[in-house]
Amino acid sequence: MTQRKLIGILASGIAVFTLLSCKPDDKEIRVGGVFDLTGPTSETGNFYAQGVKEYIGLVNRRGGINGRKIILFSHDTAYVKSRDMAAYDTLINKNRVHLIIGWGTGSTEDLVHKISTDQVPYTGVSYSEKLGNPAYAPYNFLTSASYSDQIRTVLAYIKKNWKNPQPPRVALIRNETEFGESPIADGIAYAKKIGIDITGIEIVNLDAQEAFEQLKRIKKDEADFAIIQQTAWATSVIIKNAKKMGMKTRFIGLCWSGDDRLIALAGAAAEGFIGMFPVVHDDIGTAAKKTAGGLHPSEVQSEDGTNVRFLKGWVAAMIMFEGVRRAGDDLSGPSIKRALESMRGFDTGGFTFPVTYTPESHKGIPKMKMGAVRGGSWKMITDFVSAEDFE
Repeated sequence: MTQRKLIGILASGIAVFTLLSCKPDDKEIRVGGVFDLTGPTSETGNFYAQGVKEYIGLVNRRGGINGRKIILFSHDTAYVKSRDMAAYDTLINKNRVHLIIGWGTGSTEDLVHKISTDQVPYTGVSYSEKLGNPAYAPYNFLTSASYSDQIRTVLAYIKKNWKNPQPPRVALIRNETEFGESPIADGIAYAKKIGIDITGIEIVNLDAQEAFEQLKRIKKDEADFAIIQQTAWATSVIIKNAKKMGMKTRFIGLCWSGDDRLIALAGAAAEGFIGMFPVVHDDIGTAAKKTAGGLHPSEVQSEDGTNVRFLKGWVAAMIMFEGVRRAGDDLSGPSIKRALESMRGFDTGGFTFPVTYTPESHKGIPKMKMGAVRGGSWKMITDFVSAEDFE
């Protein structure tokens, strides 16, 4: 056999395999799950993964989507980038999944080229602004307001409510990861645009035990506000240390900072803290009366209770599988992508602002609520808002 004939046979085999991997008569919907269940963001990961799994379970008990049951191939990668990459390769090459619900910012941004080449619709817990831009990431979809939209909204809120003649002074606190860095440049640019002084950027690790040195610098700079891009653990350390230091700085956190766990971790130090809620934080029985398809988390008996981290996983699954439902019998990546891009004002039952994707934008959810800790519990202080609402 000549080398040319051998190459031709191999090429034909690859083409056949590609067609079979996304053939229209698939009997099941295969979805990949990449979660941090044991690493530094597992405080979020376990509940988020539970929300995804519970949504899938409830859909399957209702008969699946278009007559097909959903099969989840789940990987715990412990927020280790190399394990994220290995899990992705397994999901694509072995499990031949139709879509992926993935994890962190760093690995997702590193995977963008592969995701695009493999034509697999992908979402996850990273709400990096660039992942909502189809020109950069054509198969990625955000299921929350982007981190950049969140920080712009916080800055616009500060400016709108600022009464003093001098510009407000704002410190930025991030962690050491790509997740922590994601909104910083956009936040600085927007602050300059609307007349807010950024005093500096402090880095506090995700697993930090104290943040006194960073807070001393913020106090010395006389920052009126500090915006936090962290998870609940690091945020609790920051605000507890600030309370011990008697700081007057007001703290506002982006969506992973101000979740339901923060009050338990920080206690009285959480009082007055403001958080961003792309997915509403409220009693599960009253947060929404319905969801698309009649599926509601109140029907799920969750071992650890239902919380905002659970709801983010639930909503991400709801949105992505709505794309699958609209795709009908064609479960190829391009078909699901087109179906998602057909969404205009998709109703998640009140858990988020209505979802809209287009071929030009995969950001999906432009608005979020803001909440504050008052009397030891979260109270929403705005409706769904964006920076434009405060300008």
